[in-house]
Amino acid sequence: MSYLAGVKKEELRSLCEDLGLTITSKMSVLNLKNLIINDTTYDEEFTREHLKGIIQHRKSDYEQKLREIKSERAFELEKVTTVTATTISYYSWVG
Repeated sequence: MSYLAGVKKEELRSLCEDLGLTITSKMSVLNLKNLIINDTTYDEEFTREHLKGIIQHRKSDYEQKLREIKSERAFELEKVTTVTATTISYYSWVG
């Protein structure tokens, strides 16, 4: 049961949904943990492994979003650099 310590509320909510447990938006982390471990079909090993998968999926989604943001920022920086260089070149030619 210690595998539930430090788990984010959203991950617990996702686990409950995947296990077919009925949850409400007002449930606390403690309520969600109790719901999981008190379920009649509770299997600690299965639940632990499934939770690991949920956490890994969340982390990979987060890393993908970071890569997308970095790529967008690099593109924007390249655009700004190109526009700035073009503007400087233009004023050097005109001036």
